[in-house]
Amino acid sequence: MVFLRLGLFLLLLFRVFHYVGRLRISAGEAVNVGADTGHVDITRDKYKAVRGVHLSVEVSDRFRFLLRPESALDRFAKRFGIAQEWQTGDESFDAKIFILSEDPALLETLSTDKELRSLIATVMDFHRGARLDCARGKLHLEVLVSDVDKEQSDEVLNESFAREMLPALARLRARLERISAGDWRADRDPTLRRKAWLVGISTTIAALGILGLLVSIRYDRYQVVREAIPYYSAWITGCIGAALLAGIFLWLGRRPHTHAVLLDVILAALPGAWLASNAGLTLYNEEYDATAPAHYSVKVSSAYTSRHKSRTHYHLVVAQWPDARGIREVEVREGEYSLMYTGGCVGVLWHPGRLGDGWVSGYERANTENCGVMIE
Repeated sequence: MVFLRLGLFLLLLFRVFHYVGRLRISAGEAVNVGADTGHVDITRDKYKAVRGVHLSVEVSDRFRFLLRPESALDRFAKRFGIAQEWQTGDESFDAKIFILSEDPALLETLSTDKELRSLIATVMDFHRGARLDCARGKLHLEVLVSDVDKEQSDEVLNESFAREMLPALARLRARLERISAGDWRADRDPTLRRKAWLVGISTTIAALGILGLLVSIRYDRYQVVREAIPYYSAWITGCIGAALLAGIFLWLGRRPHTHAVLLDVILAALPGAWLASNAGLTLYNEEYDATAPAHYSVKVSSAYTSRHKSRTHYHLVVAQWPDARGIREVEVREGEYSLMYTGGCVGVLWHPGRLGDGWVSGYERANTENCGVMIE
């Protein structure tokens, strides 16, 4: 159970960091190449190596789209009918670039305008992993790089990347400005709003899952029996998952965004729902258990410590709890550990649990001759 929760926690952190990484916190450094003006931002890892470049230019707020290299997942989703993507009729372009847009003004122009497709292909061929994103009056180009001397300053690299990519991005902007389309309206691509709702719900559930795991750490030393809690957690997670899947396939439909949203549900919403419901049910099982604790004496099979980094952990292994369904090994606090020794007995304050999953609220000294019995 501990390893499962840790694995789900790490998965959720990965997804949350992914979302945060998509946010553009800074506009970057302003640069000029001839008459063209843009902003460049360099991304470095913890070792100062350059990993990515983000270049943006201002554009009229008339389009919302994302273009990126077509992946194996995209092809899988299209082949099995999970997602549909607009095809321009240009086989080379369609095989390389995945279009995340359902704006008729853009899509029809892509099909008829060879110059526009050529400019897009040129911009996205600068470096691997290129993403071309247009939203809210900005045209963004993000690329991955790995062969840049990390000793070069950001100022030097900003100028270098701007000279390489800004002129082509500016030409693409000019070509977009020639498309006959008014200011952006949400009804030109309603799937964007639906996608935003579904991703937002998945992200919120993921955040609740992370919070739930942090809260449940407090109860890990107390909850001993786990049968009803995971059972109800599975039902809650299943219901949430079914609702989100219904939202995807009935509300969002087969769109170019569908498989990405489905991945968010599987990798973020479902683990988050399980962790959050598990924590909430554990809290309910213990905090709303109105019964008085029963005093039991249990046999200590083993009591030992372990160290992780600079922290010492204290472990108790019992022969059997008052409820035989309980996990035999639990972690205890330092003060409680002093009451325990291998082969001896320790008294426990036992609760049946609101949901029927027994838990321990504390430990006390016990005589060896009382092992395995209820203390009056």
